[in-house]
Amino acid sequence: MVHSLLFKVCLSGLDELRGRIHLLWGEKDKIFKLEVAHNIKEKLGNNATIEVIKKAGHLVNMERPFIYNRCLKKFLSSIMMK
Repeated sequence: MVHSLLFKVCLSGLDELRGRIHLLWGEKDKIFKLEVAHNIKEKLGNNATIEVIKKAGHLVNMERPFIYNRCLKKFLSSIMMK
């Protein structure tokens, strides 16, 4: 029940976001499964992309910091160039 409520809160208002959004998601996230990322991406539409980081859970930035930072830098540089 808490999960479904939290999920609804996460999705509310997403369609109002503007600009490009890049979801960096841990492959083994047990709190918000990969399906949640795909649902969020679907709700956001074409302005969103997903990148799944292998061998990472919910705290992807702490569990795989080098890979996370590389992915983040790549995304940031792609939006800086436009």
